[in-house]
Amino acid sequence: MGYRWEVQRGYREEQLRNISNPDFQIPLTVNKDFYWNRFFELTYNLSRSLKFDFRSTNNAVIDEPEGPVSKNRYKDEYAEWKDSIMTNITNMGRTTNYQHNVSLSYNIPVNKLPYLDWTSASVNYGALYNWQQGPVTRLDYEWGNTIRNSNNIQGNAQLNFNSLYNKSTYLRDLNRPAQRPQQSANQGGETVRFTQHNQEMKAGEPFTVNHRLETSTVTARVFNESGHPVRGDQVVVDNNTLTFTPQQDVSNGRIMVTGQKTEESNMGKAIKDFSLRLLTSIRNVSLTYSENNGTILPGYLPETQFMGAENFDGLQAPGLPFLLGWQSRDFAMDAANNNWLTTDSTLNSAYSMSHTQDITLRVMLEPISGLKIDLTSNRRYANNLSEYYLYQDGGFDVYNTMESGSFSMTFNTIGTAFEKIDKKGVYQSNTFDQFLENRQTIADRLGHERRGMIHPNGIYTDTPYAAIEGQTYRPEGYANEDLEVTEGGVDGYSLSAQDVLIPAFMAAYSGKEADGVFLDAIPSILQMRPNWRVTYDGLSRIKWFQKYIRSFDVSHAYRSTYNIGQYLTNLDWEEMRDGFSFMRDEQGNFIPKYQINGVSISEQFAPFIQFNITWNNSLSTRAEYKKSRIINLSLNNNQLIENYNEEYVVGLGYRFDKMDMILGSGSGQRQMSSDLNLRADISIRDNFSIIRRIEEGLNQMTAGQRITTLKFTADYVLSDRFNMQLFYDRQFNAPYISTSYPITNSSFGVNFRFSLAQ
Repeated sequence: MGYRWEVQRGYREEQLRNISNPDFQIPLTVNKDFYWNRFFELTYNLSRSLKFDFRSTNNAVIDEPEGPVSKNRYKDEYAEWKDSIMTNITNMGRTTNYQHNVSLSYNIPVNKLPYLDWTSASVNYGALYNWQQGPVTRLDYEWGNTIRNSNNIQGNAQLNFNSLYNKSTYLRDLNRPAQRPQQSANQGGETVRFTQHNQEMKAGEPFTVNHRLETSTVTARVFNESGHPVRGDQVVVDNNTLTFTPQQDVSNGRIMVTGQKTEESNMGKAIKDFSLRLLTSIRNVSLTYSENNGTILPGYLPETQFMGAENFDGLQAPGLPFLLGWQSRDFAMDAANNNWLTTDSTLNSAYSMSHTQDITLRVMLEPISGLKIDLTSNRRYANNLSEYYLYQDGGFDVYNTMESGSFSMTFNTIGTAFEKIDKKGVYQSNTFDQFLENRQTIADRLGHERRGMIHPNGIYTDTPYAAIEGQTYRPEGYANEDLEVTEGGVDGYSLSAQDVLIPAFMAAYSGKEADGVFLDAIPSILQMRPNWRVTYDGLSRIKWFQKYIRSFDVSHAYRSTYNIGQYLTNLDWEEMRDGFSFMRDEQGNFIPKYQINGVSISEQFAPFIQFNITWNNSLSTRAEYKKSRIINLSLNNNQLIENYNEEYVVGLGYRFDKMDMILGSGSGQRQMSSDLNLRADISIRDNFSIIRRIEEGLNQMTAGQRITTLKFTADYVLSDRFNMQLFYDRQFNAPYISTSYPITNSSFGVNFRFSLAQ
């Protein structure tokens, strides 16, 4: 526990004098500050696993009377100033800002349970509370203060399967990096040995040796106490046993059995080891959950006393839950009912709440040695709420409630990733055609969900799509002859409705059936799908490859996300029965809860395949193929924008070790000896954009080109800090559209880099 004060006193007088007119008196200017900052901290370990921490900061001002301060020049004013200062100090000053942070961490002792020492879990809770004094205004304005709080909830769970597998000696040896066995030049198998000491044998009697070498190709040798070999006859009983009949008695003898495991005898073990390795391919699983919440309330009247709270009208404001970061949708209205909010109508600041949720699941796999697969799933949801509390007619009313936010989730769209798009002509796409067909299926599903529901109120009669009170909804339309029927779709869900387009879009570009895709624009956690990254370096461990290469790495990665850049609350949406709204827009569509301008799918193979090879002769080679696309569905103008990118890269490199170079001329010549690294890369990249207009059925390429790039560099290290590089770049652009023209750019030169770091 610690408590600390910081007191800062600043005082300055400035007297300006008019030199040309000394009789003109300029008033004395005084600038004075008196700050008192108080800090408190408390750390307490409630147990080995449960830790608590509290830290607070109180910024206060010691208010002073106006005018200069001088014990000698202004004796009367000084006495008044001193009395005012002592009174303010006794009252602990005037708080202008108060903040405290609370954290509680708990390591859940699941690893202490029997057979669960390979698991771990922890939970952390952090809270913040802040009180900030409002602006000092005239007496006829009362804008109050501003309070805010926030919390962070984080949970982590991890399953370390390596620790679980290592409980088995066999699996531990299997997962351990294998040592190369001794090979026989004749049979090409593994040489195994067995030794036994202090053995007693009688001449002419068979002695059984259980060597357990799992091979029948064995040779036994027996040595007496003096170390001399003993003659005898050997008989192989089975793969693990033999008998030896000595020609003389042996005391304290030593038996040595040497066996040769052929490839045929190792086949069964290899199959067993490979199967076990596949079954134990999961190495680590981790789950992380993070949630951040916050509230800001302006117009708050109470001051601060203890821990930022004050007894206000018989109640502790703002209450212990709020001080500890707790969030409540009704907190602002509760504060208004408790007379904690200002009634000044000139205050124009919104009450706001924020919420962010982030879930990440990671799985690490290693089915065979050198092959590593990382699976990652993520879902991130952000929501912000704002509304205004205004006092009128003896009470508070809520105005302009608005929700906004964003959404992102890992998804899987690999089913349509390799569709061939015609870059010359009509730019036809089977996936886009499927999207258009899916709209009717989605509209039918949405209409089926509402079938049989009764409209609760006979309102909204200003459009031809209005329902009559008590009328039952039918996807085919109400029994109203004046009802305008939209071509395609069902009643309330036309083919251009937001609720129809988004699920149809997701079904088509993920390669799923429209009958089974989710209907919500913001799907649940169950809909997130894993992305992955695969690396393999096992080829460099093969003996034949080691003759030529030093390292051989292969990698592949796939990422795909479904994104909503921003959504807003639809002010016309009003929840009624069974969570549905019966409000309609001018086109007759049911108004969705959230107004979304657009959704997108971002997909990258980064890379689809990549080879990095370092040869034993200092040569390095690289080959890579990358592919990506971004599909944007705009709901403002009902069009699709597709951006495609495809790239091939081939690279060569060579290192000259300790290459001599002479710099300078004459007597100033200097010989250098350093590595010279040469690198050459060539890439061919195609990128193009296509706009597809949903209603008009038009496809148009708006941009596109093939970019061929050649790069060459030569690096030479002149010293530990000085590096020289020669470079040459050439880029050629060949456009796919007639409004652009080919462009060729070339650049070459010398780079000198000097590092100031040690």
